[in-house]
Amino acid sequence: MNVWAPWPAADAPVIVWIHGGNLIQGSGAQYDGTALATRGVVLVTINYRMDIFGYFSHRELTAESANHSSGNYGTLDQIEALRWVRRNIAAFGGNPANVTIMGESAGALSVTHLMASPLATGLFQRAIAESAYLPPIPELREGRFGLPAAEQAGAALAAAANAPTLHALRTLDPQSLLEASERTHFVTQSVVDGWVQPREILETFEQGREQHVPLIIGFNRDEARSFVGYPGVVPPIPPDAATYEKLIRCRYGDLSDSYLTVYPAAHPKDSVFAAIRDAFYGWAAEKLAREHSKRAPTWLYRFDHVTAPAAVKELGAYHASELQFVFGDVGGHAPSWLNFLGSPQRPSDVKMSAVIMDYWVTFARNGRPDPGGQPTWVPFDAETEAQMAFHDGAAVSSAHLEAGMFGLHEEVVARRRRAGDMPWFINNVGLGAPEPETGINCAKPATSGKTSSDHSVFGVMMLAKTKAMDRPSLASALGGDN
Repeated sequence: MNVWAPWPAADAPVIVWIHGGNLIQGSGAQYDGTALATRGVVLVTINYRMDIFGYFSHRELTAESANHSSGNYGTLDQIEALRWVRRNIAAFGGNPANVTIMGESAGALSVTHLMASPLATGLFQRAIAESAYLPPIPELREGRFGLPAAEQAGAALAAAANAPTLHALRTLDPQSLLEASERTHFVTQSVVDGWVQPREILETFEQGREQHVPLIIGFNRDEARSFVGYPGVVPPIPPDAATYEKLIRCRYGDLSDSYLTVYPAAHPKDSVFAAIRDAFYGWAAEKLAREHSKRAPTWLYRFDHVTAPAAVKELGAYHASELQFVFGDVGGHAPSWLNFLGSPQRPSDVKMSAVIMDYWVTFARNGRPDPGGQPTWVPFDAETEAQMAFHDGAAVSSAHLEAGMFGLHEEVVARRRRAGDMPWFINNVGLGAPEPETGINCAKPATSGKTSSDHSVFGVMMLAKTKAMDRPSLASALGGDN
């Protein structure tokens, strides 16, 4: 736990930050809360178990659990951190009855996990989810949506580690467990266990069973541009419009006209990146906003601001690029992984940071993002689709930022849910979507070369995150409801 507090402080709003990193890496120590604290917020950053140590299920772990559960240990750590905040934050000048949970990427996914978990009820009063995603999560004992049961995946990992029993697993060193995780392509994710997560997260929100707290949720305009070179995410870009259209029509059939309207063939490269962004982040943000806004105030945004270094590298407003501005890491040269491309220096960068922090802080303070002197941020509803765009140092009120996007991907997900045999994920949409089961062969496109001036930027970001991460020191960390 790391705490930054204004001084003196009393009954200050509290933000609990949950770091991202695909639930496999990262650390709360990588973030500096000074700028937010100077705006009157007590900021707490936390750590939680990750990878196999945080989200591993096994039938013997389930059997030894008083709650008949295994997996979700990382989420349990986050819940325990919130309990600690409730007990202790007043000593730092924070108000334990005014807590906002906030996270980005896997941290935003964790925000949805906490909103969906009955164990976190009453531990926070607001939520901010930056670049959340909403994949299906496995059931503990049964396969669903093309995913194996969590215990089945755990058994496969145990076999790969040559340690089929829980006792044998606990005798292994941590590195051996992590290597087995890599060999089996173990997917680190939450689990429907009937205790921490009673049901699939999407279903929880559709049924209105999440915590009904005010919510800010959104995504970045160019999420996928930093994923080039990351295995299995960005497919080769078709060399021309005709090839692109042929591939899309082959994969999307009766939906291809709608698809090509939203992601036109005239600009294949831009359309490929936009489709990945929307299928994974844009749809999730709007889906959660649509469901949650039925019961609680909800605000939807898109972050469009591009720094000069990101523009040079053709990254745009890439995944996690908003974090520099949310944490005020601009206008200087702090040794932070957030500014691995260089600290934003332009006046518009400094202004953008001040604007977004002011919205976030007023939301944490009173449950409404309404800083004085800034455009009114209208709450989202399904009819108007009111949104805020953060662009070029300013907040710009808008509606229907991505016209047609939500309906297209909602239909794709709905069809996969009905079929029940395929997940919806970042690597099986757009040109990565499966070929139809009609004997048609959708020929793979010839690559048109690199799609970015730096194909390993996302890898650089992940390495930067990993540098500050402490791996678990004992293999015996496996399991345990507490």
